[in-house]
Amino acid sequence: IFDDHYGPKYFDKKSYSPTDQKVWKIILGFHDYMNALPDKLKRDNIPTVFPYWNSSLLKDYIADRTNRSIALLYLADLPAKTFDLQRRTTVFGIRGIEKFVEQLPKEYEEIKSLYPDGKVGRWNEDPRNFYYGWLADRQGHGLNNTVFQYIGIKEGEGGDTMDTYIKLVPEKNAIDQFLTKIWKPWDLIKFIYGYESFKAGDWGGEWETYRYGLPLAFKAFGIPHGATRGTIIPGLYTTLTRT
Repeated sequence: IFDDHYGPKYFDKKSYSPTDQKVWKIILGFHDYMNALPDKLKRDNIPTVFPYWNSSLLKDYIADRTNRSIALLYLADLPAKTFDLQRRTTVFGIRGIEKFVEQLPKEYEEIKSLYPDGKVGRWNEDPRNFYYGWLADRQGHGLNNTVFQYIGIKEGEGGDTMDTYIKLVPEKNAIDQFLTKIWKPWDLIKFIYGYESFKAGDWGGEWETYRYGLPLAFKAFGIPHGATRGTIIPGLYTTLTRT
């Protein structure tokens, strides 16, 4: 809020101080949301991806102190540019950060109401299918070897339909299947990603989903996420190893 060159001061053409009323409203709103989230996750039987509220458990997830700090910073980073889903418009500056925090509870409830067995779309599909569909699309657009190493499916092996591709997933033994087997929260990550891919039109398209939808959805569940500003590359910053 205060030091980021491309933060609210970039859009609003003014600097903000810790004593500004709008700043305090945002900080307290985000604090209250994150403070209530652990009990909400437990009550709703949602897997915990990132136990930011428990320093001892967090050390088990991320042994290195610097990496823990980076992950916490990615969780706390609030974008100064977001998309107002109700008014269908992009919001900038301090109002953008304010709108981002305001939309966290709605995004949580929307996804929570579907997880883990809900279906979406006219064909009544599992949201995870859209996650695997995204991987298949990336495989055919320059990331063939990367996706193969990640999911174990070669380009063209799935035939011409997504149904065949998706059916191959549980038959393979690669990184995705390993994480699915040993770490239950990984299923939630795939579900969230798939759901946001499904509703990309709500955000305005694929790029907008990376920039606006995924940061909101992941942080609504207390999951650190960093979207590289000005690019279409999504970055999900979670720890996949334990001590």
